[in-house]
Amino acid sequence: MLKRQTFVWFVRGFVITIAAGLAITLLAAPRLSWAQGGDLNLFGLSAPSESVVAPGTDDPAGLAPAAAPPPTHGGPGSNAAALVQGDPPVEPGTDILAPTGDYNSPLTIAAAQFIHDGFAPTSYWFSFADGYIRGANNLQNACMEAPVYLPAGAVLDSFYAYLLDNDASLNVTVNLRRVRTLTGVGEVLGDVSTSGQPNTIQYLGDTTISPNNVSDLYAYYITTCLNSDNIRLYGVRIFYHMP
Repeated sequence: MLKRQTFVWFVRGFVITIAAGLAITLLAAPRLSWAQGGDLNLFGLSAPSESVVAPGTDDPAGLAPAAAPPPTHGGPGSNAAALVQGDPPVEPGTDILAPTGDYNSPLTIAAAQFIHDGFAPTSYWFSFADGYIRGANNLQNACMEAPVYLPAGAVLDSFYAYLLDNDASLNVTVNLRRVRTLTGVGEVLGDVSTSGQPNTIQYLGDTTISPNNVSDLYAYYITTCLNSDNIRLYGVRIFYHMP
């Protein structure tokens, strides 16, 4: 009888000792393992791995986001179509389609883009309905200018102006100019002028632009003076190509 009781107490003590050891291990493991980024695996079991989401995506599979296609623009590495230069119109009123590519030629400058030079701000008048600009009164120096935005490296082919001259005594000249922005030295690259009194829209051009290489060291612009209310400017077109 004594041996049987001794055996029971021995088993009970062994079980209590094992249970106490497991409890102490469970209480200590989070601090010793989890706190340092370890995995708690008391029984050597392997848990299925979890997918890690890559930065910048919510894909549960952890796949990196697809790379964006390269942009289409001018400059080195451009994947835009090569520029195909069109021929300038051969007669007044002839239009051509602008070529496709990084840049479009011709560059069209509307009469609405011109502003006065500050000498006589009220000496010209713009038609909302017909899109032309004219002098408001005779001999008031209605001079004006418009910016020209050309791509650096372009070669200028020709320069045209749409003009109507119904003044028997006065003509009009339109100039394509540039200025060296560092030195302030300006020069005329091309010009067109009316003659007589045709009283119809003329498409006058200069095909001898010089110098004709566009440089980002210069600023380009158009100037003219409409000294008569019988002289109108409808717009300017500049043809160029990329070498």
